[in-house]
Amino acid sequence: MAPPKFTDLNKQVSDIFNKGYFFNVFKLDVKTRTANGVNFNVVGEHNTEASRTSGSLETKYVVPEYGLTFLEKWNTDNLLKCEITADNRLAEGFKVVFDASLVPNTGKKTAELRTAYTHDKAHVETNVAFDKDGPILNGALVLGHQGWLAGYQYIFNTARSTLTKNNFAVGFKAKDFTLFAN
Repeated sequence: MAPPKFTDLNKQVSDIFNKGYFFNVFKLDVKTRTANGVNFNVVGEHNTEASRTSGSLETKYVVPEYGLTFLEKWNTDNLLKCEITADNRLAEGFKVVFDASLVPNTGKKTAELRTAYTHDKAHVETNVAFDKDGPILNGALVLGHQGWLAGYQYIFNTARSTLTKNNFAVGFKAKDFTLFAN
């Protein structure tokens, strides 16, 4: 089994404290699928402490014969997102994702190209976020062997030529427990 991506190394541990235990928050999540395979997900959330209500509508369409997935999302902050994923097209275990977003009332745009390669012993990711000042590179590598996991993550700002994030993590994952440190 392939190791998880770097951001999911401590997922089981953080889910204990963060998933499903919300105070002062009411959340509604509705999912459905049409006869021709389009998935819809509508999420609404109200925070009584902050008196803030938010929501989103997401559509997802998978074209399995081409290994493509199209995902569109629109939220109450008027953020439109579009994501196109090509899975296992170039090589087995290789994924390419193009992600773009637009806020129509401000004109703010973002674009990101993400790649991931998954193997029995490694998970490698490289992301390029296109910024007006220059691309920002984000990469991660996780190696796994017999339950032991070791990972490294970096973020490099090409405009400033600086390494802005540098993380190491180690862990051990067994059937009934997980140990993680970074």
